[in-house]
Amino acid sequence: MRLPKPCIDCGGLIDSRSRCSTCWSINEGKRGTTTQRGYGSAWQRLSARVIARDGGICRYCGAKATTADHVVAKANGGTDAMSNLVASCRPCNSGKRDR
Repeated sequence: MRLPKPCIDCGGLIDSRSRCSTCWSINEGKRGTTTQRGYGSAWQRLSARVIARDGGICRYCGAKATTADHVVAKANGGTDAMSNLVASCRPCNSGKRDR
């Protein structure tokens, strides 16, 4: 069972996702640019460091890594610390989502 966490928009307590159902319906389809979501040039530099650290190999399947993945998703309280990031290929990263 997950502990309630605050909605990223209104701060109300929720059990899943990152937004309450009201804020989710308001923001549906309005994800914003990568910079607006917190993945600007600083994230690109950090991602490159993670990929280099892991030798350019996906930690999940062994394919060529092109992205950095949060082991514990930011939506679930994870951070951008190097210890919470691994290199991954795009299919593994997008397939994992916030799980």
